[in-house]
Amino acid sequence: QDSKLLVPFAAGNHQLIREAIVGYKPRGQTPLGYSLQQVTADFGAFQGERAVVLVTDGNESCGGDPVGAARALQKNGSFPVHVIGFGLGTGEDEDRRSLSAIAEASGGKFLTARSAEELREALSVSVGTAFRVSRTGLTVGEGTLGANELFLLPAGDYLEQIDSAPPRELPVGLVAEE
Repeated sequence: QDSKLLVPFAAGNHQLIREAIVGYKPRGQTPLGYSLQQVTADFGAFQGERAVVLVTDGNESCGGDPVGAARALQKNGSFPVHVIGFGLGTGEDEDRRSLSAIAEASGGKFLTARSAEELREALSVSVGTAFRVSRTGLTVGEGTLGANELFLLPAGDYLEQIDSAPPRELPVGLVAEE
């Protein structure tokens, strides 16, 4: 039951979060299920878009049910749980399958990272704003704003749909030089 909210939710608290991360010392156990059970209380009365990013170097080690807790978050408050497996190694293993199941149960994303750079990219993708680009009703590209994704499109007229709150649609016209 070693879980603690280090920085309460508030606008403009980015620096406090950075400071808390720098000073954080992992303790060796992984109470994923218990931590996810605390999320609703942690968010309290916060209104707006909500998501959980769970960064872990391994699977549940304290007897909890993280998949059940993630499913309850999705059902009770539409909290997607994005899971980033950090330093898990390569290949398909039990940890990856278990962590992926947590994300899947809540409608979140499962990502992996092996370095600080890959972790930054995974964080950007997990909490970034998704977008789609379509032409004549067909999706021709999709990604996350701020991620290092690149796709090339031929000249023409497109519609960019941004999954922001509120959602936005922007017409975009590209010429050959762009």
